[in-house]
This record gives sequence, C-alpha cells and structure tokens, in this order.
Amino acid sequence: EGSSNKNVLYSEFSMLGYIRGSEEAPNPIKDYSNLKSMLNGGHYILTNDIYITPQDFEPINGVFASLDGNSYSIIFEEGEYDVSSYTDVGIFSQISSSSTIKNLKVVFNNTSSSRLSFVTTNNATTVIGVVVARNGGNITNAKVIGKGGVFEANFNSSSTPSAGCYVAGISAINSGNITNSQVMVSMTTTVSLSGLVGQNNGTIASSYYKNGILKNTSSENTKFYTAGVTIANSENGQIL
Repeated sequence: EGSSNKNVLYSEFSMLGYIRGSEEAPNPIKDYSNLKSMLNGGHYILTNDIYITPQDFEPINGVFASLDGNSYSIIFEEGEYDVSSYTDVGIFSQISSSSTIKNLKVVFNNTSSSRLSFVTTNNATTVIGVVVARNGGNITNAKVIGKGGVFEANFNSSSTPSAGCYVAGISAINSGNITNSQVMVSMTTTVSLSGLVGQNNGTIASSYYKNGILKNTSSENTKFYTAGVTIANSENGQIL
C-alpha cells in the first residue's frame, strides 16, 4: 500500500511538472484558450499567432513565471470590446514581480476603414494597458503595432472619469521593468493617454512610442494629459 501511494504521488508531481514546464523547456501556447489557462509559476512559449475577438476577451491574471512570444503575435480582431466588468484591462490584468514577458508582439487588426474599441461604463477606477494593466514584473522586447487603424478607449457614463484613469500602449501602472519595447499604433481616449505607461513607479529603459497619433479628446485639460512615454513619473520611477 505504501508503494502504491508513492507511485500515485510521483505521477501527480510529474504531470504538474509537465504542465508548468521549465525555462529551458516551456510549454506551448497554441490558442487563446491555452493562454487563459496558464498556471501559477509556469513557463510558456507561443507556437502560433493568438487571435482575440470581442466575444472571447477577458483580462488574464498573470501568475506565470515566463511567457516567450517567440516572435508570434497576439492579435486583437476589429470590433467593440465591452470591458465594463473589469477595472484592470489589458491582455493581462496584472503580472507579478516574479513574472517575465519577452519577445511579444501585439497587433490591432483594424484598418483606417474599421473600428477597434474598448468600451467601459465603469469610469471610477478603470485603467487600460494594452499588454498589462498593472505591471509588477519584467517586460522586454515587446511591440504593439497597428494596421493603419486607431485603437479607441471609450469611457461612456453619465459620471466623469476619475483622474486615476489611464490608457497606455504597454502598461497603465508600471511598478516593474519595461525594456527594449515599442508602441506604433494611433490611440484615442477621453482620459489620460500615454504611448507607453500611464503612471510609472518602476523602470522604463530603451523603449519608445513612434509612428502614431495620440489623441486625447477630453475637455478637462487640467485633469487628463497626454504623453509619449509616461503621464506621471514618481520619485521611484526611472526612465533610462
């Protein structure tokens, strides 16, 4: 009986090790369902382009150890994404200090003749970062691009959005490290808008916004701002 119990424990551990993978042998991500199923502490790599539609989208709580984009893309299809159920909006709602994203490309798949928008009626606390709403980890060699269209983030409510609402190309709130990354897509919103980061409490290095237009349509120009790199850089924030 003792031997049987040991065998059962060994089998369960081996399967868990396979599901989580390792840095040297990460587990493949083939579709959006796989992406949403990543485990705490797991290591993963894209082996296909991943397509996200308005019907399927939900921000992922990033508790993985590493995700290698492997030069594949996460592609947002055109349409209207109702994100009112969420306050931290992005491919990932957050990633922790033990998480790393590298070699990832994000594509907005709309042209100048079609729309791609995130729409929320939750004006009080919503922050939108295309890659991650709240970054506590490490993002390196990330790229966000468009196909000639505009990414819109619409705050639709009778109440005025709070000053803490941000829209940003990489991360709305950064407390981690963002390096060697770039955003090249036009964006528009009615709250504070940044090409890279909304509020920076961490490090932004060798990263830039270019080849796009940032358009803030708010009439409250003492409350909401527009910037290429970051709106607010705290005393702990570094831009290198």
